[in-house]
Amino acid sequence: MVFDVTSRDSFEKCQQWVKELNEKAGADIRIVIVGNKIDLENHQVSRDEANEYARGLGLQYYEVSAKQNLGVDELFKDLAKKLPKESTNKKQNTVRPRAGDNKANQPQ
Repeated sequence: MVFDVTSRDSFEKCQQWVKELNEKAGADIRIVIVGNKIDLENHQVSRDEANEYARGLGLQYYEVSAKQNLGVDELFKDLAKKLPKESTNKKQNTVRPRAGDNKANQPQ
């Protein structure tokens, strides 16, 4: 869940979305809080405030600047490490021959 650190309203809406996700999504949902636009001045939400909010919910908090590509790679690398190794709804990517098919009838 991403919010703009220069906008108090953005942070409050982020909190509403997190609450709604926790109420309506499955238990296996993974949520992280991301403060964006850290390259700008006039932060209305401090790192400490956002981090305290996230920790209170057992979530992780990251700060990034998408415009200047600060912290973005680290965010995605960290998230990728935490994803399950295999999705529970993964489709098989194997092609099984139909009954009666044989190698002689298949294009080379």
